[in-house]
Amino acid sequence: MRVDLSSYDLDPAAVATTVRAADGPFELEPTAAHEHVGCITPEMEFDRRAAMAAAARTRDVTTTVDDALASAREERRELEPIDPETTDARRRVAEAAAELDELREEVAAKRGRLNAHREHGDGNKAEAEYLDAVRSLSEAETEYAAAVEQLEEAEAAARKARDERERQLQLVDRIDNLQRTAREERVDAIRPAVEDAVRAAPGDSTELATADGPTAAMALARVSELRAPVVLSCRRFSDVETAGRWLDASVIRL
Repeated sequence: MRVDLSSYDLDPAAVATTVRAADGPFELEPTAAHEHVGCITPEMEFDRRAAMAAAARTRDVTTTVDDALASAREERRELEPIDPETTDARRRVAEAAAELDELREEVAAKRGRLNAHREHGDGNKAEAEYLDAVRSLSEAETEYAAAVEQLEEAEAAARKARDERERQLQLVDRIDNLQRTAREERVDAIRPAVEDAVRAAPGDSTELATADGPTAAMALARVSELRAPVVLSCRRFSDVETAGRWLDASVIRL
């Protein structure tokens, strides 16, 4: 598609936004490179290294760390976030332990009263109270054991969560390092093609580092797979057809 809209007073950025819109009139899927060089204006400047890495991705440039990066990302996705709370479990253990101490004292006291009543030949009521206290103590011991078990499980989960958080931090660092390596390799891989495009661009530029913004953008657009029209608002070509052929892309000329 080559469209010349230079006779209209249109905002290049607005046109580029319309081109990239998923629900827009073009129904296209621009690649990442389009975000950098999909709108070429006379005063433009952009992150050239980021644009080169994006251009390389559109051309399916592989790197030596692709497999390691994919593996690290997958491992990070599989690490489920765990945020165990041990405060309630500790409180339950403390409450159960306090109740257990009180019941043990109560059992000891009622045992003493039972022994005293037996010496006087009347221990039935004291024995019933003593047995009730023993049953309550047994139940409390069961509740205490359950609370301790829950606390141990919570503490184990907390240790696992700490280990996983540490592993997540390690993976974040590893992924960041691998991404930087991948980016550098992509930039190095595509640089010769970009430099050739700079030298072939209209004007007198000889290398990407010293080329002006529009020239650098045109060179990167030329070597990228864009899948959407380039909005071109600088007059480097005689007409839209010439621009489209040089850029090897669909062009909307403003």
